[in-house]
Amino acid sequence: RGRGEHVDISILEVQTGSIDRIAPMLLAYQYTGQVSQRGYQQRHGGAYIHRCQDGFLNLYPEERIIPGALKMIGQHELLEDPRFAIPAARARPENVEAFQVLFEPWLLEHTVVQAWEAAQKERLMSGPVYTAAQLVADPNFSARGFWLDIERPHVGTLSYPGRPYHLNSSPWCLKRPAPVLGQHNQEIYCGLLGYSRGDLVKLREYGVI
Repeated sequence: RGRGEHVDISILEVQTGSIDRIAPMLLAYQYTGQVSQRGYQQRHGGAYIHRCQDGFLNLYPEERIIPGALKMIGQHELLEDPRFAIPAARARPENVEAFQVLFEPWLLEHTVVQAWEAAQKERLMSGPVYTAAQLVADPNFSARGFWLDIERPHVGTLSYPGRPYHLNSSPWCLKRPAPVLGQHNQEIYCGLLGYSRGDLVKLREYGVI
């Protein structure tokens, strides 16, 4: 009491387990095999989502970080090029297009992981745009014990997003999975609401529950 504990939080794990689009997409893939589609957006200074050899990379090389992107693809000599030497020049549409001509072919020759690692070396904010299958297979999540195998009636054992954080003194655990439809009818109707078991049978017969 009166002492804190270390909290280890992964932003990506929190986001993966949130109610944003990612969780429904994962569940849709596990139950139906549906693969959700993503759009392709174009922005000044480079595309927002980039196609690589085996997938997509999220990286937004706007004019202030294009120098790092040029280093990322091994084009150090272009840092002195008038088209890319200053922010005002890098923001011009014709120079944006010139940058794309250099950047996109390099990405297509590299895997998502290779491009991501190259971006990290230049401290460029980036990340892989995973499909549901790639997200489940990512070794980082497995190493952190993020996925939790839960056995459910009718569907068997599936992997679900687990705890979004680590607490060193009070570890997280799952007490029970989410209930199926009607699982706690007797507990609620007969326990909390005072109905008899006979009443519960009649409610089922009448189609009320």
